[in-house]
Amino acid sequence: MGMLRTMEAAQVCSSWRAAARATWSWWRNALSAAETEKNAGNDCFRSGDIVSAHSRYSHALELLAQSYVWAAGASSAAAAQLELALLTNRAACSLKLRHAAAAAE
Repeated sequence: MGMLRTMEAAQVCSSWRAAARATWSWWRNALSAAETEKNAGNDCFRSGDIVSAHSRYSHALELLAQSYVWAAGASSAAAAQLELALLTNRAACSLKLRHAAAAAE
């Protein structure tokens, strides 16, 4: 009976480890996707396509919000820094588009 319980516990631990690895991988991919969207927004902004840049920054913020729950340790600092850059960039777009009220949000 004890051996069976030990094997069951090992299977549960293995499942938890796999789930933790998958969660971490998903979070890193979401963070990377948000960074990619920010870079695409930067390209749009530089080329003068302010509406598209605003849209890209907003989408990146949505991706980041979905992944923020999983941020931990040093990575949460990276996520917070990315969020600050996205909010600042989106506010700059709103100001360029003469939407001062949206920039304040």
